[in-house]
Amino acid sequence: MKKKFLHVLFLILLFFLVSDIYAQYHYSLKRFFEDGISLAEAPGKWDNNDFINLALISGSTYALMYADEPVRGFILSDCKSCIESPVAATLKYWGEPSFNAALSAFFLIQGTLAENSENKELGFLIAQSYLYTGAVTGVLKLSFGRERPKTGGDAFTYHPFSFRNNDYMSFPSGHTSTSFALSTVLASRIDSKFLKVIVYIPALAAGMSRICQNQHWLSDVFFGAFLGYFIGRHLVERSSGWKSKPAESVLPRNVVNVKIQF
Repeated sequence: MKKKFLHVLFLILLFFLVSDIYAQYHYSLKRFFEDGISLAEAPGKWDNNDFINLALISGSTYALMYADEPVRGFILSDCKSCIESPVAATLKYWGEPSFNAALSAFFLIQGTLAENSENKELGFLIAQSYLYTGAVTGVLKLSFGRERPKTGGDAFTYHPFSFRNNDYMSFPSGHTSTSFALSTVLASRIDSKFLKVIVYIPALAAGMSRICQNQHWLSDVFFGAFLGYFIGRHLVERSSGWKSKPAESVLPRNVVNVKIQF
């Protein structure tokens, strides 16, 4: 119930902050939904390299499923303390709705007050990446209905379309996919190759924490990482296209602006 409330709160915050008052830089619901349609249509525009990547990732995920149970066995026997570890519980927040909402709101508000279009764009992208990655991940979770490792079942137990049972929504890992989508968006705003790598560390830690907490199999996290990365990259590429389009401001001309320097 708490997570559902946070998701609703995130949506309300998003729609309020990216309403048509920001249309001068395409921060509108029209853009939000057009990007979503583009994401849904993307598989129909894939080339041979895209299908090769899909085959490699899917094949690797399937191969890792045979390592899922040994990894769970190691955690339960040799690393049992990490299941209840507060560190593992904290690391997952990189992919939590509350953290993404707060980060998105920060950049949207700061960018507006400081008239910093890049920060406004970043805040918009963070919101998009979380919502669309979460939506795609949710559809896959329901479709596969994979049993979580904490239930005690094996790695190949599936209950497709089990809408009311969270124990059957293991594949792919939602915290991992949203974490990697966030890191991909943040990395797009960093020039240093070294720092681009560093910004993925929290995403990797979030995914590993889900394995340590016995909530996900290794293969759930592996596939979720790639899913989040590619969705984040698609939205970043769409962002570049929107920047090149002219837009008219809907703000009144004679207003008082408060500018904050960071």
